[in-house]
Amino acid sequence: MDVIRTVRGKLLLNAQMRALRQAGLHQAAARYQLVQAQLAAQGMPAMCPAEDAFLLLAGLPNLVAEHGVQLSGEPVLDQLHRLLDQVDIWASHYPAQKQPLRLLTLWLDKRLRLASSNQAEAGCHGEWLALGGLELRCLGHLDSPWREWAEGASALMPIEDDIAAALLLALLALSREAQDKSGLVWLMARTAGEGSTVTECAVLLYGALAGWQYRLATLPLVEDKTGDDDVANREGEGI
Repeated sequence: MDVIRTVRGKLLLNAQMRALRQAGLHQAAARYQLVQAQLAAQGMPAMCPAEDAFLLLAGLPNLVAEHGVQLSGEPVLDQLHRLLDQVDIWASHYPAQKQPLRLLTLWLDKRLRLASSNQAEAGCHGEWLALGGLELRCLGHLDSPWREWAEGASALMPIEDDIAAALLLALLALSREAQDKSGLVWLMARTAGEGSTVTECAVLLYGALAGWQYRLATLPLVEDKTGDDDVANREGEGI
């Protein structure tokens, strides 16, 4: 894995932790920290256990950072297919969520590949959510609303599944950022009463999708006195 991608991968994980802390989800933040410590010590298991949506989504960025597109000389199409194959195995116990998880995977991989100078501008406007023809080809058929989101157009529909609902809410919160409004504040208000799983997963995904270079870094929801974020941010500034 190249150095720049390694640093960006760490910043991506840091953004998820920061979102959980700033949302006041301290138990979820502690669990996320434990999950990352276990993955670092024991390695990434091939398959996520059933009925653990938090682990499924918390581990996905690690998988993307390790198996995503890199400057290796190998055709990008082959790398994307291999990445999606890895995700399909990781999410084997979650077949109903296959489409949104594969789409999320390519978004995270694209986020890691964006040049630093383009991160803030692309992120604020959500333009990077529109995937290219090669990426859409790898995904194949997508049902609504995922097809619309993959093409850069927001879409709404009733969703009862916790994981899919969390991703849709995170995307809507990201759209609020594009309107100069606090996506995380809106997200916490919107998920009130939705249950801890949807709330925690939505904030986790929002942290990953929002990235590390704009409003998420300064949102004054909950004071964050930890030093790890500052270290990671300083590393990112040197990219």
